[in-house]
Amino acid sequence: MYIDIARDMYIYTHIYIYIYVHISQLVSLSQAEFVEYGISFLTELCKKLVDSKLVPGLHFYSLNQAERTFQIMTRLGYYMPA
Repeated sequence: MYIDIARDMYIYTHIYIYIYVHISQLVSLSQAEFVEYGISFLTELCKKLVDSKLVPGLHFYSLNQAERTFQIMTRLGYYMPA
């Protein structure tokens, strides 16, 4: 398997810069706004990862926050509640 380190570093660096730029917005949010921001942010990040074709799939560690995972998966169109 060929690994393109330069490409991978470019992608990782841009993801970290993206996160850093958005952290300043978190300071003034209420808890509900913070949760919504997190779900929206992770949904967008997952879309970018899937669209890049660099990942074979998504795996979530929910840490007892399964409802948040369901919300992200619903927004991605991968989960349709009954």
